[in-house]
Amino acid sequence: MFISIARFHITCLSLVIAGFCLSMQSGRGQDMAVPVPPLPEVIPAAPITAPAPSPVDLKDLQRRIEFLEKPPPPKKPTIVWTSQIQADAVSISQDAQNLKRYGVIPDGAVFRRARIGLMGDYGQVDYRLEMDFALSGRPSFLDLLCAFDIRVCS
Repeated sequence: MFISIARFHITCLSLVIAGFCLSMQSGRGQDMAVPVPPLPEVIPAAPITAPAPSPVDLKDLQRRIEFLEKPPPPKKPTIVWTSQIQADAVSISQDAQNLKRYGVIPDGAVFRRARIGLMGDYGQVDYRLEMDFALSGRPSFLDLLCAFDIRVCS
C-alpha cells in the first residue's frame, strides 16, 4: 500500500514538473517568471597585512609542531595487583556443664580465602591471573584469562 502511494505521488510530481517545463518552452509560462534584480557592484576590500612573526614565536611554533608530530612512546603492559584475605576465627567460652558434656573445645582460626592476583592489558590483549592459597592441599588457580580485543577498522 505504501509503495503504490509513493509511486502515485512521484508520478504526479513528475507530471507537474514536465508540464511546467513544456509551458516555459512554449512561451506560455513567461508571465510566471520572476524578474531577478541585478547584483550590486562588489567593492574590493583593502588588503590586510599581518604583522611579521618574531623569531621567538617561530621557535615556539616549531617546538610545538615537533612535540605534536613525534611518535607516541611504545605501549607498555599494565599490571594491577589484587589481593583478598578472608579469615574466620572462633573463640569458645565453656561453662562447667558444657565442659563435662563435650570436653574442651579449642579456639580456632582459619583462612577461608587468601588470594593474590594480577590483571592488566598490553595493547589489544587483556589478562587476569588469580591464585588461592587457602584451599586445602595446594595453591589453586581461580582465574586464568587472556582476552583479545579485535576491532575492525575501516
